[in-house]
Amino acid sequence: MLKNIFSQWYKYVLWALLSLFFWGWIFTLLTDARPAQKLVLCVDRPELRSEALADALSEQKPEGIKLVAVHSFDYYIFDTEELRCADLYLVGENEAEKYIDSFRPLAETGFASPGETWTHEGVAYGWKVYDAQTGEGAAASYIAYTAEGETAQDYYLFFGAESAHREDGKALRLAEALMNLS
Repeated sequence: MLKNIFSQWYKYVLWALLSLFFWGWIFTLLTDARPAQKLVLCVDRPELRSEALADALSEQKPEGIKLVAVHSFDYYIFDTEELRCADLYLVGENEAEKYIDSFRPLAETGFASPGETWTHEGVAYGWKVYDAQTGEGAAASYIAYTAEGETAQDYYLFFGAESAHREDGKALRLAEALMNLS
């Protein structure tokens, strides 16, 4: 009898894997929110306390939002299409041009930047959130803007071109909440 069971081990492994994927999918459905009820901030830094930052931003989430998600770009290594639909991006000045198609000009957001902006071909796209010279920036207790051995660079906050919150101003309120964090 044991010989018969062990001779078909691959069937049991297959069923275990199928079960794992099925329950993972169910868990994702239960814990995630639709894009209209979720705000997503993507940070181009692997040294990120994403859960703590999401919790801090959730305290100030706009009405109608069930979930604030914060992910590093590494999170989207297998699904770059989902990365393109984020609401906000925090990207270093040296990498910003690479993602320009994902950003919306600041003029379209209704946002008047109080400080320095990142421009591309004369159009302002990003709002400066970290100054490399002074070492000061928004949410610095959650994001390690520089690591040992890296050249420091300024970081900017960009609004997503394909965001589900282009018109309702909720991404703008999340951006303001981020700027108020230390």
